[in-house]
Amino acid sequence: MLTLNTFNLTSEQIEQIRDYKDKWQQVALSTSAIDRDQVILSINKAYEFISLPQPNIIFFATPYEALNYLYQEIINSWGKLENTALGKPVAGDLLNQLIGNIRTEIRKELLEPLQGNLDNELANKITLNATSNFQENELFSIIIANFRVMAIILNSDTDELSKAMFNLFIEFGFVFNNYFSPTLWKITNLFNSNQQKSNKGEIFTTLLTGRFEQTNSSNYQLPFIEVTSKFTNLIVPSVLADFAYYIDYCHEVLGCDRDTEKWDIFSDLITTCGWVFPYEKTVLVCER
Repeated sequence: MLTLNTFNLTSEQIEQIRDYKDKWQQVALSTSAIDRDQVILSINKAYEFISLPQPNIIFFATPYEALNYLYQEIINSWGKLENTALGKPVAGDLLNQLIGNIRTEIRKELLEPLQGNLDNELANKITLNATSNFQENELFSIIIANFRVMAIILNSDTDELSKAMFNLFIEFGFVFNNYFSPTLWKITNLFNSNQQKSNKGEIFTTLLTGRFEQTNSSNYQLPFIEVTSKFTNLIVPSVLADFAYYIDYCHEVLGCDRDTEKWDIFSDLITTCGWVFPYEKTVLVCER
C-alpha cells in the first residue's frame, strides 16, 4: 500500500497531522445517511478487486438487525455457511489484500507523532449499542460459523481423520451452544451480574469492532483488525478510518508512494458505508 521515502518529520509536517486527523475523525464519527447507490458501487468494486462476482446486497437500519439476520441464517444451516445464501466470509481476504502489510510499512518513527486511534471510546459505544439485545451464545454461533470456514476443514493438506474430528467438534459446539449455553449464561449472570456486564462489553468490543492495540513498550497504537475480520467477518469503517488517516497523511504530506487502485477501493468503503458484513454471495450493509 505504501512505500515510505522519509522518516524524519519537520515541524511543518508535524503541524499538518492535526488537519488529517480531524478530516478522518469526521468520517469516523459521521452519522449521516448512507447513499445506497454509492455503497453498491463501492462494494462491487471491492468484489471485482478480489475476483468475486457482484454480490447480493441487503441493507439494514442498525447493526443489531444485521447481526440478528446473520444469526438466523447460521442457526438455520447449523453453522454451515456454504448451505446458506451468504457463502464463505471474505472480510479477511479483502482487508489483507488492501492494507495487509500496513503494519510493516508505517514505521515507529512516524507512528509516535501520529499517535494512534482517532477516538478511544468509539469502539465501545458502537459495540454496546449494536449488541444491547444480543446474548453471548448468539455471538458464539456467529464466531464459530465464520471460524469454521477458515479452519482445518478447508486445508487441503489436512488428513481426512483430522477433518472429520474437527467437524464433530464444531457440531458438538453448536449443540452445546444452543441447548446448554443459554442456561449457563443466565446462572452466571445471577451470581456475578455487575462483573459480567463489564466483561460482556469488553468481549463484544474485541470481537465485533476491533480493539485498539496497546503495548507497554510504546506510546502509539494501531487499530487491531485481525480479530474483527477473521472471526466475525466484519468491516467497521469507523475503526478502519485510522488506517486511512495514516495512509492519507503519509502520501499527501510525506510523498510516500501509494497504490491508487487499492486506496480508491479502501477509502470508498470507509467513506460510503456503515458496518459491512461481506460474504462470498451476500453482503449485509448497515446505516451509520
